[in-house]
Amino acid sequence: MQLSSTSNTSNTSNTSNTEHNVTITTRLHQASIIISLTGPLIILATLGEHLTTAEILASTTTALVLPVFFSMIIFPPAEEHGVVHEDHIKFSKYKTIYFSQIQQFNLDDYIKIRRAGNITLLLQGNRKNIEHYKAFYKDFECAIKLWQQKQIKLKEALPMQTYFYGSFKARLWGGALLAGYISLLLIAIIFDANYILVIATGGAIVPVGIFLISSVRRN
Repeated sequence: MQLSSTSNTSNTSNTSNTEHNVTITTRLHQASIIISLTGPLIILATLGEHLTTAEILASTTTALVLPVFFSMIIFPPAEEHGVVHEDHIKFSKYKTIYFSQIQQFNLDDYIKIRRAGNITLLLQGNRKNIEHYKAFYKDFECAIKLWQQKQIKLKEALPMQTYFYGSFKARLWGGALLAGYISLLLIAIIFDANYILVIATGGAIVPVGIFLISSVRRN
């Protein structure tokens, strides 16, 4: 989900002070989906030819169920009501996030907030609250940039805005995905596994890798 940058930091009104629905997840939530999906797919790709029908069905079911289990039960997202103020975000249940606590933030596909001694937070929307989230996103973007302007005048330390798309990290991830896929394909060929499954898996991995390598900064 891409949100374009539409705020005007010269505006004297920092936020709407309106309560919006927002979904809070963490890096653990994000990582659990990737890790739980990867294992069963590797088993299918490399050993598929040697597995029985029951084992293939079990691996496929595991690949489908594990990400949901980890993302919804072990590390479930929190549905929150958030209000952006001029120097902090106030939630209905989650503790208040003060801008002065933020070390880094990212405004690419979603709001990513990194604070010292705390796990990275991901503030996102879903199909039920997407319009609320878009308004929340704009409020936060406007508020933190106005707050940064004030901090510059006071010569205070500022949280750093980071960018993923178009960055070295994005290209590194893209290269790693392509290298991993090529390695998986070679392993399948060497061990005389069903590399047709590996090629099919590449239909999802290769485009993502190419996209990340060729990505450009969005805002």
